[in-house]
Amino acid sequence: MTTHTDETAVEYAPERPARLDWSKHAPEFYKAMLRLETAARKGLDHKLYELVKIRASQINHCAFCIDMHTKDALASGESVERILQLSAWDESRHFYTAKELAALELTEAVTVLTGGTSQAFGSGEGSCPTRSTTTRRSISRRRSWPRSSPRSRRSTRGTGSA
Repeated sequence: MTTHTDETAVEYAPERPARLDWSKHAPEFYKAMLRLETAARKGLDHKLYELVKIRASQINHCAFCIDMHTKDALASGESVERILQLSAWDESRHFYTAKELAALELTEAVTVLTGGTSQAFGSGEGSCPTRSTTTRRSISRRRSWPRSSPRSRRSTRGTGSA
């Protein structure tokens, strides 16, 4: 097998500038968002939470968040294969549990907002009755971060801070 290495420099497009640094321009709002993040993930399986964050970030087309949440998921032991299949989760159902599928369906419903939410909310409750409220709260708040500047969160980036 021959491997070709091209040593020609490739010039990539510039990174998009931050929209707004919430921690600087609205520190109380930013602190409230961090508290909401902490409350939203309480009682939820960490791997499931990471899958939801990755999928919501894919839907929102947020490259910064996809990168961050993918790294967090890998660090928590999630498989590369399941992460790669997330963009086509509905066609790759055999990679996920019933609970994960319900959470991904709900993530789609509350992130895209083009209909189908009543069915998704129903399936989330049926497959995980003890955590349905937690799952819904967590997934619903995923819509809040993309409205703020992803780069403003770099200073607080740890595992799962955004």
